[in-house]
Amino acid sequence: MGISKYTLYKYVKVAGTWRYCKAAYHDNGKIKPDVVFVNVKEGLLEKHPEGRYYMSHTGGWIDAGTDALEAQRKTRQAPAPQIAAHR
Repeated sequence: MGISKYTLYKYVKVAGTWRYCKAAYHDNGKIKPDVVFVNVKEGLLEKHPEGRYYMSHTGGWIDAGTDALEAQRKTRQAPAPQIAAHR
């Protein structure tokens, strides 16, 4: 069975609209607290202390809380979803 992949996002208010933005990380893999990509293609980062972190997996959202480091820990500890085996 493969390793489950969770991507961390933060739900923040950008230009008056709430949206999910991908969390930003340092080169060493540690999350940058409250820093998100508001435009991934252009590499545009912004600091947003408001909002909550969410883990994205197979089209769904899992609440990971408001603390950046705790949210990052949850992505590593999140259980892999159960997939039914066909016989």
